[in-house]
Amino acid sequence: MATTNEPRRKLALVIGISKYDHCEELKNPENDANDMSSALESIGFIVTKKLALKRAEMKHVIIDFEESIQRDDMVLFYFAGHGIQWEDQNYLIPKDIPTLNGVALNKSAINAQDILDTLSNRNPYVTIFLLDCCRVYHLRNPEVDARGTDASNPKSAGLKAMYKASSLIAFACAPGTIAIDGRGEENGLFTKHLLKHIKTPNEDIQMMLRDVTHGVIEESKSKQIPFLSASLAKKNIYLCGQQMNQPSKSDQSNEFIPIADNDLKLLEEIGAGAFGTVHRATWRSRRYTVAVKKLHLTHLTGKSEKEFFKELSLMHSIRCPYIINLYGACTETGKYALVMEYMSLGSLYKILHEDNLELSWSERLSIAFQATSGINYLHQLPEPVLHRDIKSLNFLIERSYEGYTVKVCDFGLARTRNETTRQTTSNPKLVCTLQWTAPEILCMKKHTDKSDVYSLGIVYWELAANEIPYDGHQNAVICEFVLRGDRLEIPKTTPSRFSSLIKECWAHDPNDRPNCSQLIEIVEECIAKQIQPKVEAPKSANEQSCVIGKGTQISWKFSGIEKPQVTWFFNGQPLLTNDRFQVTETYDGEATPPICQAELADQGDYIARAINAVGEAEAKTTLKIDCIKPFIKANLNTAQKVTKSESLTLKLVASGAPKPHIVWMKDDSELTPNDRIQVTAPIGNDDKYTLTILNVQPEDEGEYSVMISNFGGSLQSNKCKVIVSKSPMFVVKPTTQKVKQGETVLFKTQIDGYPTPTITWLLNGKQLTAKEGIQVQFYDTTGEAKLSIENVDREQHAGWITCWLHNPYDNAEETVQLTVLTTPIIITQLPKQQEIVSAQDVTLKVFARGSPRPSAQWFFKDEVIKSENTSIDEAKGEYQLLIKKATVAQSEGTYRVVLKNEVGEVQSTSCVLTVLEPVKLTKVKPASSVIDLQEDEAFDIVVNVSGKEAPTVQLTKDGKALQLTRPGTTQYTFSVARVNREDQGVYKVTAKNKMSTEETMVTLNITGESPCISKATFAAYPFCTFS
Repeated sequence: MATTNEPRRKLALVIGISKYDHCEELKNPENDANDMSSALESIGFIVTKKLALKRAEMKHVIIDFEESIQRDDMVLFYFAGHGIQWEDQNYLIPKDIPTLNGVALNKSAINAQDILDTLSNRNPYVTIFLLDCCRVYHLRNPEVDARGTDASNPKSAGLKAMYKASSLIAFACAPGTIAIDGRGEENGLFTKHLLKHIKTPNEDIQMMLRDVTHGVIEESKSKQIPFLSASLAKKNIYLCGQQMNQPSKSDQSNEFIPIADNDLKLLEEIGAGAFGTVHRATWRSRRYTVAVKKLHLTHLTGKSEKEFFKELSLMHSIRCPYIINLYGACTETGKYALVMEYMSLGSLYKILHEDNLELSWSERLSIAFQATSGINYLHQLPEPVLHRDIKSLNFLIERSYEGYTVKVCDFGLARTRNETTRQTTSNPKLVCTLQWTAPEILCMKKHTDKSDVYSLGIVYWELAANEIPYDGHQNAVICEFVLRGDRLEIPKTTPSRFSSLIKECWAHDPNDRPNCSQLIEIVEECIAKQIQPKVEAPKSANEQSCVIGKGTQISWKFSGIEKPQVTWFFNGQPLLTNDRFQVTETYDGEATPPICQAELADQGDYIARAINAVGEAEAKTTLKIDCIKPFIKANLNTAQKVTKSESLTLKLVASGAPKPHIVWMKDDSELTPNDRIQVTAPIGNDDKYTLTILNVQPEDEGEYSVMISNFGGSLQSNKCKVIVSKSPMFVVKPTTQKVKQGETVLFKTQIDGYPTPTITWLLNGKQLTAKEGIQVQFYDTTGEAKLSIENVDREQHAGWITCWLHNPYDNAEETVQLTVLTTPIIITQLPKQQEIVSAQDVTLKVFARGSPRPSAQWFFKDEVIKSENTSIDEAKGEYQLLIKKATVAQSEGTYRVVLKNEVGEVQSTSCVLTVLEPVKLTKVKPASSVIDLQEDEAFDIVVNVSGKEAPTVQLTKDGKALQLTRPGTTQYTFSVARVNREDQGVYKVTAKNKMSTEETMVTLNITGESPCISKATFAAYPFCTFS
C-alpha cells in the first residue's frame, strides 16, 4: 500500500498444483498454496485459491480474476508447481499437460508473461508476481529435456526474467536455474521464507523480499538464489500495512531488538572511524552474517541515554530499499554496538579508491540514483532527517543480479556521535570528511538539506573522476579553495548532463542547489540519455598499407556513454592475439591492435566493433601489404575460347613493390604489341594487366603466359590455352506453358556457348531469383537449364518468361508465354430481383474473372438467349445482357448466366425480372359521366381495370369509401337496385399501382316525384306513409 493511511483493495489469486497427469508429482505446491492463502487473508487480502487446475480451468480462473480487478487495486498472483522456459518464454504447467515437446507448450501450457500483461492492463496500483515454479519439469523430447542446476541447455531450464511497468516479479530462483521443492518439509524453500516475512508490518516489499532472499541463500548454501525483477512506479509498497504508532517515552528502548554482546561473534574489522569500528560478525542466535559497529562509548547517563535510544528507534523504524537496515543494538554499558545489515563489497569509497573497481557509466549512474534516492527518503520523512555526513564512505555496496545495490548508512545519530567524540580518548584511524563539506558549514552556518546536496555533488564527482576529492591537500587549503568559490575539475569524459548536475550541486548559494527529488529526476534523465557508440572520425572506413616485414598499427577512437567495449575482427573472424598482435585501449576510447613484422596473410579488412548497453558502431581499415617480390593475385585461365573475328582479352592480377614489369608470351615467344595486339598496365592502385587481341583469327590459337618481374624477383603465370569460342545459343528453346492455378510449372531449355553463359530468368521483364517456391537449375555438363515455379498464382506469375543468356562475347534470349489457368469466379452477382417498366430497356450484368477469359451463356427461363444482345467489357471483366423494350409476355421471368473456360465453369445466381405496366381504367357503364335517375330505378357502375403489378381499386361517394358490389380481377361492378335520394352524389372509382393512378367519376342525380305505391305495396312496407 502506498501509505498506511490510505486503505485500498488487495486481491490475490493463489494457485498450487502438486499432482500432474503426465509428469513428476511435487510434494509441496498445494501445501504452499494453502499456507500462502491463509497468510494473505490474515493481512487483508481477498484471496482466490485454486488447486490442481487443468489448463481450461486455469484459463477461466485467470479471466475471472482479471475481470474482478478495479483501477488502483493491489494485485498479487502466486503460483506453485512446475514451470519451464522455452524459446525466451515462461510457461506455467497445468495439471493435464500432455507428454509433448517444447514447440507445443504454447498450446498446452499457460504463458506467464501473458498473465502478467493481462493483469497489469487493468491499471492496478501495483502487480506482484510470486513464482515458486522453477522445479524440474522434463519435456519428453530429449533434445529439449529440462535439466537440474548443472544444465547446459538454457532453453528449458528454470524461468527467464520478466518485465512489466508498475510490477514486481519475484522468482524462486535466478533465471535459468532450478528451485528446491523442500522435500521432507511442509513448504518449498522459497515459500517457507516468504511465509516467514510476508506478515511483517509496514515493510516495503522489496525490503521484505531481500530478507527472503537472504534466508533462502543461507539455508540452501547458495544453491538456490531467488531473483527479483522490479519496475515499480510507486515507493513504500506494503503487503501488510499497519498504522505506525510513535513510541512513548517509557518504552522507547523497546523499539529495536536488544542484542546481547555474547550473542555477537566478531570477525574481521572492515572499517574504522571516530564514531567506532565496524566488524563483520555472526549473530549467533539468528545465524545471520551482520555488520557490527562497536561504538567508542563507555557509558550513557541521563539525557545522552534518552537521546541514544531515541535515535536508535528512528533508525530502526526506517525501511527503505536504499537505506541500511538496523536489526538491533547492544546496550550493555561499555559494550554499545549497532547490529546492521552486512554489505559484502564495503563502501563506495572502498570500491572506487582501494579496490579500483572499473564501473561502466550505466553502473555509475545507477549508483548515483540509488544513493540520491536514499538521501531523498530521509529528507521526505514526516520529520525530515538530515544526514550531515554524506561521503562515499557512508554509501555501502552489494552486488545484485542487475549490477550493484547501494544503501545509505551512518545517519540519524548526530547527538550520539557528539557524545562519542566527547568520550573518545583514543585517536582512531580517521578519514577526513572535510572534502565533502558544504561551504556554508565551513562558515559555521546551519546545516540544511541543501548542505547534504552539496556533499552528494562531491560523491557524484568521485563517480565521474574515480579519484579521491582533494587528494593530498591539507584542510586549510581545501577550505580556502572552496570558500572562494573554486571547485574540482570535472573530467571531460563525463556525460554533459551529469557534469551540469555536479555543478548545480556545488552552487555556492544553497538556494541555487536543487533538492534531492530534483536530483533523482536529473539522474534518471542521464540514465535515459546514455549514448550509443560513435566513431570519432570523419569516415568509418579507411585504407592503409604496410611493407611486408615491417610493423604498423591500426587505430580507431570511439565515444559513447557508457564507455563501449571494443572487439576486433579480421576478415570477418575474431582477431586472435598472439606475439605479433596485442590489442591496446586508452581511457579516452582509442583502440589499437599493433602489428609486428607484417606478413602477407595480414592483408585484409580489420573491423573494430564497439558495443555498449545502448547500441554499437564499427569502423573498418583495409590493410594492404606492400611486398618486394611479385605475387599473383589472379592468374590466367588455363583455357579460353573466343569467337572468330571477335576480341580476345586475357587478364592477370599481380602485385609487388614496386609494381612488377610484365612480358606477354605466346608459345614461349615474346609478343610484340601492334595495332591488333594491345597491352595495358595498371593505373593507380589497380593491379590488373590485360592483353587484348582484336579480330581474333585461327592463327591466334596457342598457349599464352606472362613473365612477371621487379627488383625482388620474377615468376611466370599459368599457361592459358586459347581456342576459338562460341557465342551463347539455344539448342532446345523453352516453350509456352499453360498451367492451372496452384500447380507447378516447369520451363526447360538447353544451351551452348563458351565461356559458359550465365542464365537469367525474367518474368515480365523483372529478374527471378532463387527463393521460396522458385527454383533455378543448371547442369553444366549437359547445358540443360530449368526454371520451376511452385504454387503458380495468376496475379504474380502470368505473363512472359524470358530466358537470357550471356557470356563475355554475346547475349541470346527466348521469350515464351506463361498462361495461368483459373476457374471463372463471379465477383459481383446478378441481383435476385429486378423490376423494369414495360417498353423500356434493361441491362443485366455480372463482374467475373478467370483465365483464359470465360465465355458467357445467358439463359431466360432455362432457354439459351442468343448472343446478339450480350456483350463483354474485357478490361473490367463485365458481362452484360441487354433486354430491349421489355414486355410482360416476352421479358418477364428468370435470368442467369453461365461462365465457362477450359478450367471450369460457374453459374450466377438467378435474377427474377418483373415488367411493370401502368394502370388502365375503362368505364364500361354508365356511358355518361352524369346520370339522372328517378327513385327506385337501378343504378350500375362497371369498370375494366388492368396493370402490372395488379392495381388496387377503390370506390368513393362524395369522398366516402363504398364497398364494390362485385370486385373482380379485371372488371369491377357497383350496383344499386333501386335508388333513392340518399344515393344521389358524385361516385369516383380510383385504380392505382406503383406505376400510375387512374380514376373515373359518375355524378348521380335523382329527379321527379316518387311513383304511386299501391295499397298492396304499402301493406308490404308498413313503414311507409300512404297519402
